[in-house]
Amino acid sequence: MKKSILVTGGTGYLGSSIIKRLYMDYDIILIKRTFDDFSKLKEVASYITIINIDEQSLKSIFDQYDINYILHLATVYGRNNESIFDIVTCNLSLPLEIYSLAVKYQVEFFINIDTVLDKFTNNYSLSKKQLLEWLQYSEESIMTINIKLENFYGPGDADHKFITAVIHKMLRNEAIINLTKGEQRRDFLFIDDLVDFFELFFKKVKIFNKNFSELTIGSGVQHTIKESVLLISKHMNCKSELAFGAIPYRSNELMEISINIDNLKDSVGWNPKTALSEGLQKTIDYERKLMKQ
Repeated sequence: MKKSILVTGGTGYLGSSIIKRLYMDYDIILIKRTFDDFSKLKEVASYITIINIDEQSLKSIFDQYDINYILHLATVYGRNNESIFDIVTCNLSLPLEIYSLAVKYQVEFFINIDTVLDKFTNNYSLSKKQLLEWLQYSEESIMTINIKLENFYGPGDADHKFITAVIHKMLRNEAIINLTKGEQRRDFLFIDDLVDFFELFFKKVKIFNKNFSELTIGSGVQHTIKESVLLISKHMNCKSELAFGAIPYRSNELMEISINIDNLKDSVGWNPKTALSEGLQKTIDYERKLMKQ
């Protein structure tokens, strides 16, 4: 019998990519809002259960379905002028309500997708870390796994994401592209490798048998922002002026992130395969083709 996964945020870039990989092996129950763009999942819509939580209560979903795992991906970054209320509702209130129901209905695992950003970087990171604190405080109630993600990227990602935004600016031949000094060291993970992780993770999820476990996912390789932008520019033969230092660092900027993925190689057998140069080229090729359509 298939295990069931309740997914929030499944209409987004990462969520839809995961669902399209897992839907044949798991019963996917996707909860969404009326305004969510469902276009990324049209091809698999008939194979998954789709529930509009603007029309149906969360409790009724738990009454109706036997849920084994919860994958909480839904998030509001605040990049589209969302209010603090909107950010807190999605990033804190919604998952806490789902978590409470998961405890009541004895769901096996609650899997939360978190950020590596410092708590006080912005409203988004503050709300995510407040959720984490609640999950840690309540860790005796349910098996909880907190997964911190570094920067992931790939073909078709949202325009507000760093890699895609830079590619689009270069495709538009913008005369000047304003950037920070670019000294921040980041770990960029290609989307296919990240989805590979989740496929292996769900097959072996029961090895994480503590009340609370935490994983950090990345490629294990660091590049500065400047190196990454210059690599994109080289791939695209970019003529734009790259104005490094035109934008100041944000307050509480995280300058270096170091991720050790050796434990993931040993525990779930996962090892990312895509070097940054290769992943950027695939992303550039896709975005260039898309822009010509």
